[in-house]
Amino acid sequence: MNEMSGKYGAVSIVKPVGGTAAILSTIGKWQASQAYGTTSFAASNTKGAHAKRKGIVDWTGSFEQLTGNPSVMPNDVFTFNGFAGPISGVPGTVGPTLTGDAIAESIALAWDWIGNGLLKTVVNMACVTPLRNVAAGTSIHDVSTVNGMPTAGTHIDIKNTSTAAVAFTTLCAQKATLNILGNPISLVNSCSLGKGTETPPIPLGLAYQTRRAGIVGWNMTITADNSDASYTAPPGTGLPFAPGDYIEIKAYIDGSTFWNLKYGFVAGYSNYTVDIETGAIITYDIDIQGSSDSGPGQATDGAVLLPGGSAWWPAAGALLAATPEETRELVGHK
Repeated sequence: MNEMSGKYGAVSIVKPVGGTAAILSTIGKWQASQAYGTTSFAASNTKGAHAKRKGIVDWTGSFEQLTGNPSVMPNDVFTFNGFAGPISGVPGTVGPTLTGDAIAESIALAWDWIGNGLLKTVVNMACVTPLRNVAAGTSIHDVSTVNGMPTAGTHIDIKNTSTAAVAFTTLCAQKATLNILGNPISLVNSCSLGKGTETPPIPLGLAYQTRRAGIVGWNMTITADNSDASYTAPPGTGLPFAPGDYIEIKAYIDGSTFWNLKYGFVAGYSNYTVDIETGAIITYDIDIQGSSDSGPGQATDGAVLLPGGSAWWPAAGALLAATPEETRELVGHK
């Protein structure tokens, strides 16, 4: 019996590929799934059944960090190293590791005021090169200072940019989820083949799915528990915005640091719930979609500013992700 506990698992990344490995702090879990696609066919000599042939290798995965400020952003290309844990059960000793180059497809940040859950970010990633097993001579041991910020003490401020009002209003909310999307483009061509010379080697001739940076976007869902949602009334009679308005958001991850998102288009309300049986507080979801501007004829571009104020979009982070030529070099195909 060779069962292992995941309690000493860890993750490190190399960003950019070929750089220096960094052990990520306060990882809650990681997972990965890799499989062959299959080519299925029937012919005159397959005796009334389908035959199968090996197809294209692809993988997807994710890791969860207990932080509101993730280590990678969508369209970042990096080497993922997922450590399963020490074979001996002693932290800091060697164990099995999966490694492969990945692109961050999206991130999801969650706030939970009603349960005072810890802020967490899930990074969703996908194949740039296949996952390989590293011989059990690797150790990844997270000895960093423990993160873990409860949602209590954070808040979300919203400003309606569709009106003359300039003040931010703090929204009463139970939960919120922010999704930032890279929308990578999948690609298979005659260069996405293993050469057998990579480290660790990709089997010679193995065809795999790779990816290029896509068009970025974001969306946010806020579960509110005040009963003043208005589908038609102007600001001032309920929420400081209505469906169809453009807004600016400050989503705090502590008492002073926030994500600054502009502009959000208020798409509408959903899941308006009146629970007569339990008498629970009425809730509804505010559905917000990211926009690159604040409406027709508006000259000011939107932005996604990271906690601390540096620009991710439209500055270097989102727009200078690896080009196809750079990615080919990263995976060893020139």
